Formats: sequence, C-alpha cells, structure tokens
Amino acid sequence: MITKNLGKLLAAMASLVILVPLNADALWFNPTSGNIFGAPGAVFTLPDDSHFGPINMGMPFQFFGNTYTQIYFNANGTLTFTAGRDSWDNYPFPRSGPDQFGDTIVPTIAPMFDDHDNSQGGVLSFINSIPGIFVGTWSDVPLFGRTETNAFQAVLFGDGNPFNWPSGRILFNYGDLQGTGGACDNDCGDGGWESSIGTATIGLNAGDGVAYATLYGLGIGSPGGLITPADFAALENPSLDPFIFDPDGNGGYNVSFMPQSALPSLTGYTTPRGVPEPATWMLLGMGLLGLVYKRRYG
Repeated sequence: MITKNLGKLLAAMASLVILVPLNADALWFNPTSGNIFGAPGAVFTLPDDSHFGPINMGMPFQFFGNTYTQIYFNANGTLTFTAGRDSWDNYPFPRSGPDQFGDTIVPTIAPMFDDHDNSQGGVLSFINSIPGIFVGTWSDVPLFGRTETNAFQAVLFGDGNPFNWPSGRILFNYGDLQGTGGACDNDCGDGGWESSIGTATIGLNAGDGVAYATLYGLGIGSPGGLITPADFAALENPSLDPFIFDPDGNGGYNVSFMPQSALPSLTGYTTPRGVPEPATWMLLGMGLLGLVYKRRYG
C-alpha cells in the first residue's frame, strides 16, 4: 500500500512538473565566462553612490545623434556619456541639468535607475571585448538600506557586431527584480525631491531636456519612464523581454521588444535560453521516476 501510494504521489508530481517555469528570465550575457573574443568580462565592486570609468567601449556608438567611444558605469543602474553620475535619486525623463543635487545631467542609458548599493552585495560587470558590443550588468545588487535585490543589464550594439544588428541598437534585459526605491526615498539630503518615491526610472535621456525614450509606448510605467514593482511582471515576461531601442534616423528612438526565445547565441558569453533551473531538473527527474513507478507497480 505504501509503495503504491508513493508511486501515485510521484506520478502526480509528473503532472505538476510542466508548471515549473523555465529559467527564462536569466540575463542574456554571462559577464564572467567565455573568451572567444579576448578577455572575459571585467567584474568589480563600487562604493555606494559612485561610478567607474571612463571605459573604452571598443567601438564608436551613436546616441541621440552624437558619437561616443567611452562610457561610464554608475552604481545606481545607469550608463552615461561625458561624465559619471553618482546621484541616487532617480527622476523622470526628459531632463536636463542641473539635477536636484546641482550636478549637470548628461546623456544617460538607464536600464534600472534607482538607489542601488553594490557595497552591500551583488556583482557589477562589463564586457567590451566583443567587436561591436558593449554589455553592462548589475547582477543581484541590493537596494540601499534594504534586502531586496535586482538583476538587469544593458547591451549596446555598434558597427561590426556579430549579429549584424543595426548600429546604435540598445537592449534592456531583466533577471529577478525584487523592489524599487532605496531607504533614502523619504529624503536623505536631496532637498525634498519627492517625485521618485517608490519608483525606478527605465529609459534613455539625451540630457537636453527634450529627447528621450521609455517603455511607456509598450504599456509599461509612466511616460517619463518611472516604474513600480507592479511593472515587474511585464519586465520579467519572456514574451516581452528584452526591450529594444532602435535609432529612428531622426535623432530619436523606436521602442519594441523581442521574445527571449528569439535571442541569438554567442558561444561562451550568452546564457542558453529555455534551460530549466537545477530545481526544475530535479523535479522533472522525480516526475519521470513517478511515471515509471506507476507503470510498473500501479
């Protein structure tokens, strides 16, 4: 009786296995493996509210009609041109400087602009060794003063990239997202700046107060790019993620998305899509065992 009941239980688990999600929200580029184009990605740690750079992208990159070859990696979820940005208090786009701290706002790529604190955990990394590609990744970086972490990355494409994609294309890709708004959202010396409480900013900002692009046209967040945890389901949805920003030829950007299953592979760098997580493999094995058990002893 016990063995029959065990067999039935395992068989029942087999029917549940199909409900276990695949590892579809893994970040596309693995920053620490592969060297087919040279050295693997550079992994580093930043103090809270700081930046790293300038970094040579290894390619000319067009952004709102201007050409850049260097970029800055900022701890609080942005890549910027001409200067690093240490501000922790995000704001809606478009915006030109000075910001609430008196600093000049510069051209910004913001996959998840919020008050993150890499000094408390997570991994920052970039890849600039693949011809025509620059990758910036924030992997499981906590929000300031909180335990929630976020994983996300921005991928920039220039001439000669291995996928022959349009030069100037930018992809935002999301892993596990757990929260927005660091502990300073209730004013930690930002002069009472209140509009960003409980949000992060996602999008592109030219820095001139006019040109910008967000995910709002896809039904995600506000027109200015502010998002809340209510938007996480869309950001992590494998049918929508990653999000694509393509130059429109007029100094702006068209915004769309690409199903994760359509992402190409770059051996040694990109994460295989649709590969079950280890726990899923375990459940799948137990489920198959249950089917065999039921057939033999049921």
